[in-house]
Amino acid sequence: MIDIPWYALLSAIIIASGVSYLVYSKDFQQGKLWKTAAILRFFGVFLLVLLFFAPTITLKTNKIVKSKLLIYRDASASCDSLSLKINKTLDSLLNLKFGSNINVSSFDFAKEIVSNGNKMPNDMKQFTRFDQVVKHFKQQTKDESVTAALVISDGIMNQGQMPSFAGNTTKVPLFTLGLGDSIQYPDLMVTGCLANDQVYKENTFVVEGAFEAKEYPKGSIEIQLKEGNRIVQSKSWIPNNVNDFTKLIFDVKPSKVGWIKYSLQVTGKIAEKNGLNNTRDFWVQVVEEKKKIHLVYGRPHPDIKALKLALESKIQNEISIYSGLSGLKSGADIYVFHGFPTNKTELNSVMNVIQKRIPIWVFVDNPVNATLLSEQLNQNIGANFNQWQEVATNWNENYGPFLLEGTENQWKSLGAVNTPLTRFALNGDFQTQLFQKWNGIQTNYPLFGSCEKEGLRSLWFFGNGIWKWRMNEGRINNESKLFDEWVSKNVLWLGASGKKQKDIQISLPNRSFLLGSQQNITITHFDQTGLPQNKDEIVVYLIDSMGVKIQLAVNKNLNKYQCVVNPKSVGNYRVRASLKANAAIFDEQIVSVSHFGLEQNNTTANFDLLRRIAHVNGGSFCVGKNLNEIIDKLSKNLIGTERIVEQESSLSFMQISGVMILLVFIFAGEWFLRKWLGKI
Repeated sequence: MIDIPWYALLSAIIIASGVSYLVYSKDFQQGKLWKTAAILRFFGVFLLVLLFFAPTITLKTNKIVKSKLLIYRDASASCDSLSLKINKTLDSLLNLKFGSNINVSSFDFAKEIVSNGNKMPNDMKQFTRFDQVVKHFKQQTKDESVTAALVISDGIMNQGQMPSFAGNTTKVPLFTLGLGDSIQYPDLMVTGCLANDQVYKENTFVVEGAFEAKEYPKGSIEIQLKEGNRIVQSKSWIPNNVNDFTKLIFDVKPSKVGWIKYSLQVTGKIAEKNGLNNTRDFWVQVVEEKKKIHLVYGRPHPDIKALKLALESKIQNEISIYSGLSGLKSGADIYVFHGFPTNKTELNSVMNVIQKRIPIWVFVDNPVNATLLSEQLNQNIGANFNQWQEVATNWNENYGPFLLEGTENQWKSLGAVNTPLTRFALNGDFQTQLFQKWNGIQTNYPLFGSCEKEGLRSLWFFGNGIWKWRMNEGRINNESKLFDEWVSKNVLWLGASGKKQKDIQISLPNRSFLLGSQQNITITHFDQTGLPQNKDEIVVYLIDSMGVKIQLAVNKNLNKYQCVVNPKSVGNYRVRASLKANAAIFDEQIVSVSHFGLEQNNTTANFDLLRRIAHVNGGSFCVGKNLNEIIDKLSKNLIGTERIVEQESSLSFMQISGVMILLVFIFAGEWFLRKWLGKI
């Protein structure tokens, strides 16, 4: 089939007719040879013009191909070794049954899908995404030689969206082979743990643990929080039924300074088949230096008094309060700006603080504050400071930096605050902590949130009036514990910022590694002004619990240093970065390496999910021990037979040598006739 647009044909006819008429209009009636030359000129120009529109010709051919089988093997931590063993046995059975009469394309999947033979990083094996498998399968079935597909898995899914259970439009059946044990045995597990990664020695800090019981007999369950091997606190939990969950709060006061390993542990009266998920470890850095906090105001405001009272309840804080009209004082670890800056001069002084990498908390209540926020987030911030409104608040349950205290009802009881009329959504480095509520309806507009950019942290409150929260809480509860903890946690988070007092800072993606995985870490070296630089040579060591050092290769990237940590055994390690010329200038972080990832927290196979996937995609489900059954089912779907596939291929006219030869003969023939007739 020739594909030529109608406008290309029309243009070629008009141009060819016009050119032929101009050249041969006087000679056309003189004889047949002149007419022949005119016709040759018409066809030559017609074909030449047509080539400019790149016409194509579609060729259809029938090709005999072997049937193709797609195999998806679950390589996640919960069934990697078992699925590999089953896959090898299946390969032998397929070879015995079909020999070389079929083509097999194999893929491994967990968090991602890779072709068989490509190694998948261990840290990706903690997750299983079946939505990716189904999507990949449907893409592959565009190949008409594909006649069936098989998924080998235990059905445990812990990331991504549930696969689409709409009807299969590919007409290629997808079979599933279930591995593992689908029986739910009695199982206790620690499903979550939240705590700040840096605390002060003089303070208590909060640890929130989430716990779950599955098919566990009713009775008392003991939950312990340990500091190393020492039990810090024990609590009892009595589930309401055999399948239940709970969250418990532990108040902890550190016993020493430095990195401390804590663990949550849940134990019951009967032995469990899966004990891997009964314990969750985490690390906390305990520091003892006091933080110097400057509360700087543009004009007196009761918010300043509320902040002062909240911060004074923590003995590690040293508070200074003054007006910014006389200039900023130096020496602060954290600056809180309320109604300040208000002009360009004050704005420049605040930008100088940011350049020195000192964390800030800003109450955005004037256009200059908004300009400051715009500078930090590299985007235009819009707010109308001529119109203010009272808004209630609701906290963001998905806020990442740290655990928020209280409940929705507690925050609601604190009352309303004042905010300028804002209609903007912040993105990028900004994380919303508190949302605005208008007349009881939650909006997506932030009231308060945090920003962490290049290691420097900042807080932004849109408006003012938090003194009402402290007053209302004190009136209702005779204390202001919720408000004071909220202020302290935010200031504590700020205090763990880019650390202008530190010359070197290590940034870790997380402190818990899976054995065999690689983690990229970043080291920043600050100069005397607090800006990052890479002029000096940095050495980085990975140190195990016995003190054995392994030096890591360091690469420079812009104004930072980067290296890869890949521990070879389970245990606790220190990552130490220091100046080569002065080892006393250093930073040190703790990491722990374990065998087990998220996948192995749940060892109960989900055969129901595998059945649903197979059913909606025209296949059926078999258990892993029935390999001969799955082979028979595959045989009924044309596996092992050759198929006739119609293939289409498109060729441009420019690619067809005959067209170019024809064009040469046409113009050569015309030239010969014109010469013969004496025109040339």
